[in-house]
Amino acid sequence: MTTTQHSATPACSPFAPLLPLASRHLLDGDQETRLRAHAAVCDHCQAELALYERLDRGMRQLDSARQQALPPLTVEQIARTLATGRASGAAPRAPSPDVVPAPPRIRARRGLLSSLAPYAAVAVLLVLALVIFGLPGVLRGSRSGGGGGIPLAKDVQLTGIAMLPSGTGWAIGSDASRHGALFQRVAGRWRAVSLPRGVPAPVSLNSIALSSATEGWIVGESLAGAGANTSVLLHERAGAWSVVSLTFPAALTRVVMRTASDGWAVGTARDQEGVLLHYDGLTWTRVHDVAFVGVQLNGVSAIAPNNVWVTGRLADLSSVILHNDGSGWRQDGGLDLSEAALASIQMLSASEGWAVGGYCTCGHSRDVPTSTLSGALILYYHAGVWAFQTAALQASTSPEPFLGGDLLAVSMISPTEGWAVGVGSTIVHYSLGSWSPEASPSRLPPGATQPSPSLLGIAMVSATQGWVVGDQGTLLRFDNGDWEAD
Repeated sequence: MTTTQHSATPACSPFAPLLPLASRHLLDGDQETRLRAHAAVCDHCQAELALYERLDRGMRQLDSARQQALPPLTVEQIARTLATGRASGAAPRAPSPDVVPAPPRIRARRGLLSSLAPYAAVAVLLVLALVIFGLPGVLRGSRSGGGGGIPLAKDVQLTGIAMLPSGTGWAIGSDASRHGALFQRVAGRWRAVSLPRGVPAPVSLNSIALSSATEGWIVGESLAGAGANTSVLLHERAGAWSVVSLTFPAALTRVVMRTASDGWAVGTARDQEGVLLHYDGLTWTRVHDVAFVGVQLNGVSAIAPNNVWVTGRLADLSSVILHNDGSGWRQDGGLDLSEAALASIQMLSASEGWAVGGYCTCGHSRDVPTSTLSGALILYYHAGVWAFQTAALQASTSPEPFLGGDLLAVSMISPTEGWAVGVGSTIVHYSLGSWSPEASPSRLPPGATQPSPSLLGIAMVSATQGWVVGDQGTLLRFDNGDWEAD
């Protein structure tokens, strides 16, 4: 079956330099055949080729109009004109030997217009190129240190990110007015993308997941109107997003896609019952179970359609881990999580996984003036048993100090490599059996008038490449050992 691509993929790389040549029919037969065959199944390269062809037609039309008004200028004539203008400080004039003299009374004005015509045409073409292609650092600002893109305002809160190994992907969030925000990374640059019609405002877009290079999902909650929140579910097909209608009110907080036909989303309904949705490739279906009653679900991870973990919080603010291995939902772990707030879970296999979060006693049902626990929480699952791992992080001998901020998201690349991020621009790294804090470029210096931004989402695509998003328009990229602004 023929598939289409609206975003650049690794397969596009060898054809990118050929596109402008193809628009001017400068390729040999073999190159032309291979490019046209690729473009036939790649909407991205089709669109790029069409842009080059339109630009080439525009250039020929402008050149034709100029030639009808004036004899053509040679390269040597243009060079002499520019040199004369630089030497005298005056505007460049067209070389007089090649210009037909005008009637005396309008000679000066016609001469000026004649000399400027070629440069005006070049200016028009430059503007067209900038509008069409968005040249770096001109129409699209650039951020220090990374691939660049739109400069995000400090009032933009980025809540989720999903990336592909090719470096393309999406980030979501909202601005200070709680209007949803969507950004796409293509060819090393970020650009703003309009949300589809039907997305309410205000809205909270909470999580994003990709099932392939051409399909993805976003979940969130509408904050519009009086009363409780209602669910928001967006679906992407080949770069185009649409709103999927849901029939029940709920605030959806997390979505994961194991495959294109096995996806999961969690949240909380108006009656405070946990909501678990399953996607089978065609429809989303709510999974009902007594284990979800009174549990605000906020995390989910699946390794098979019948092997799923979810995390949540009870009314007394204690946390639970629920597991279904095909025999039904049950509470997992056996740990005391009465003061814990789990925020993210990722299972690597049926016998290994991680969960991260922090501690909170705000509104706790027990009469305790202060908590004996604070800061980050890391749990490790192995061979059916959950265990605390935070102490190892606190005892780390890394030169980067661990400031103890709650962890809000985890992304494991393999059983021996992973990352977690959280409050206060905290970044911690897991390698070869131990966690250690890492330097964060978004962390503000001591004495700053405002706190460092919280890092809310992370997507690692390999041991050497990954992305992080957070408050204050924070967007970081990990590239071969260093975190930097992207």
